[in-house]
Amino acid sequence: MRYLFKRFIKAITTSMSLYIITITFITSSANAQFFNGPESVTYDTLNGRYLISNVGNGDIVQISDAGDTTFFDRTLARTLGMVIVDNILYIADISGVVTFDLTTDQKIATIPISEMIELNDITADTSGYLYITDSSAGKVFRMKISDHSCITIASGINIPNGILFDARNNRVLFCQFIVNAPIKQIDLDDLSVSTVLTTSFSFFDGLTIDSGGNIYVSCWGNNAIYRYDNEFSLPAELISSGHNGPADIFYNQLDNILAIPNYYSNLVDFIPITPIGVDELYGWMPQTFSLSQNYPNPFNPATTIKYQIPELSFVTIKVYDVIGNEIETLVNEEKPEGTYEITWNAERLSSGVYFYQLSTEKFADAKKMIILK
Repeated sequence: MRYLFKRFIKAITTSMSLYIITITFITSSANAQFFNGPESVTYDTLNGRYLISNVGNGDIVQISDAGDTTFFDRTLARTLGMVIVDNILYIADISGVVTFDLTTDQKIATIPISEMIELNDITADTSGYLYITDSSAGKVFRMKISDHSCITIASGINIPNGILFDARNNRVLFCQFIVNAPIKQIDLDDLSVSTVLTTSFSFFDGLTIDSGGNIYVSCWGNNAIYRYDNEFSLPAELISSGHNGPADIFYNQLDNILAIPNYYSNLVDFIPITPIGVDELYGWMPQTFSLSQNYPNPFNPATTIKYQIPELSFVTIKVYDVIGNEIETLVNEEKPEGTYEITWNAERLSSGVYFYQLSTEKFADAKKMIILK
């Protein structure tokens, strides 16, 4: 069926008096036929299409770049979060993690988890692992993609919901569907769980990230979408409101489109976002020195290192091996205040643990990184 586009254009005032043009694509006939509690959205770059899951009946719907809407699969019972890794679609379903080969659109397997009650959302890191929330069990699972072995890495959590891999900080973020909903993180170096942000909002559902590292969260408490900087150091910025049960949102980094499934109204909103760095968005300069974890990590062969300096400084960043031998100097110059990123290509080096150190006249910090070939 051809998906008919009807445009509703509205100006959304943000906390900084900026405006975002929201274009919502709606067709009542398509919604009646295809959507039944739309929950999660992802984008299949191989085939140029959005995939949308339905909690109500388990159907997976596809919307092509040309606007054609059809069913992708109608064999499942209750589908929620989705993520794509190497052209394999992984779905958090009531029966377990269901996989499809996107080169053939054929179902591969259903992978049950022994401690599961009701899987909710799913994400993937760059090291071959999936992370899945179970809202009813109050747990977060980690599954190894290669052999489907699974462990519980967090438990005793009150309704964990949306989950997101943040490569910049080598962590998994997840939110909770509760009053005064927090955002928590799992440090992937040691699997420790901590609270990143405590909020006054209620009932967080989904998390997603743009190419600038900004974090978006959907909120059922006021049917709105908010954006945070990657370090959650600035106040929440209102991106869009007037939704109806905004569920597991997705940011298409290729086209800079934010997709918002509306659970209660059986609609999916597509919002064009103007790419903008958080520093530029707020006219904000860093107040402290900091050195972020490289991303991805582990990596092969290139990785990105981000750092910030609050004042004019002579900056040195050097790479060392595990016994302290200097490998390479990445930065060795005076820099004005600001936030910076550098990309390091380690193609000539062998697998192993390395360290990178930032030094100024007033600050020094070092972090570990892993080359995995």
